[in-house]
Amino acid sequence: MASRREADGDFSPSLAGRFPLRGWLLLLTVCALLAIGLTVLSSAGDAGRTGGADYFRRQLLWLVVAVGAGACTYGLGVRRLRVLALPLAALSLLALALVLVPGIGIEVNGSRRWIALGAFRFQPSEPAKLGMLCLLAWYLDREARHLDRFGSGFLVPGLLVAPFAVALLLEPDLGTTALYGAVAGALLLAAGTRFSYLLLGATAGLAGLLALILRSPERLDRILAFLEPAAHRSDGGYQLWQSLLGFGTGGLSGVGAGRGRQHLSFLPEAHTDFIFAVVGEELGFVATGSVVLLFVVFTLLVFLQLRKAPDLFEFTIVCGALLFLCGQALFNMGVVTGLLPTKGMSLPLISYGGSNLVLVFALLGLILSAFRLWEAPVLARPREIGSAA
Repeated sequence: MASRREADGDFSPSLAGRFPLRGWLLLLTVCALLAIGLTVLSSAGDAGRTGGADYFRRQLLWLVVAVGAGACTYGLGVRRLRVLALPLAALSLLALALVLVPGIGIEVNGSRRWIALGAFRFQPSEPAKLGMLCLLAWYLDREARHLDRFGSGFLVPGLLVAPFAVALLLEPDLGTTALYGAVAGALLLAAGTRFSYLLLGATAGLAGLLALILRSPERLDRILAFLEPAAHRSDGGYQLWQSLLGFGTGGLSGVGAGRGRQHLSFLPEAHTDFIFAVVGEELGFVATGSVVLLFVVFTLLVFLQLRKAPDLFEFTIVCGALLFLCGQALFNMGVVTGLLPTKGMSLPLISYGGSNLVLVFALLGLILSAFRLWEAPVLARPREIGSAA
């Protein structure tokens, strides 16, 4: 006879099913994206560009750490996060607070977003994504039957997310703050919060972001450059203009790996925030189209598997991981192609950067663990999402 724990759908890891085909396809998708990113970074080193070889070597070192993080979260499993949700959220908020402490946080270009780890830099806003996800999943699972109410479905979750948003705004990092808010809003909507409440919150959030933009000449200049990139190509729209030139130069098949000029300091942050433009210049539309297609495949594979989630906690963790990964990719590609105002945000699995790479693999490990656990034989009818705990 199934235990009460099993009857509620909270199966033991020992009851996990076989690793499904979708899991293997997801891994292949990730490997393909990594290959494109490493190809661009290695071509920068082969061409003798400033820092190119160093970026490639460091990315390989971070990749080793990231694979280790993914293996740990896969072994931990998405279900064991229930007991770790509150400690992880507390540690995430502590790390975000430490960034703001002089002598601990590193200031670059007027922003405090990093903590030094020897020769490497660590960005707490990346692992804090998992902390926020765990906290939100823990709460939504507990209050699943009352999420249509204003207080329990909107006000309280908003207060739980608010400390993360405030810490990010103090860095300041408006782009990541907006990403956190968008992911949290999407998860609340999926869990059963009324759309009218979320629309109210989104309106207030956009009004706040607009006020912050109007108070900052630099941010306002970015908006004007986004609206008229050609007119601002020598000042605030320089990055976007060079990015568009890169796509135009690459054409269908690209100029060849290592032969592009955007890595030659023409395009600032070419190895991080604007690496998608370098992919377009050196490898062409075929490669950029492949990147978009691979992220679409990634999204579909996880979305189709979400139908098997046994409860709201696991659904929220996996859905949130998907939104953070592919939402950030969508945001980055929108910025680089001129569809969104310029704001620094890396392209997952392709941009240079260790903090995001480690976080991506940690989330990937949780997604793959859910894929396997959700293939387990059903010993008893699991709880439906939205039912009482």
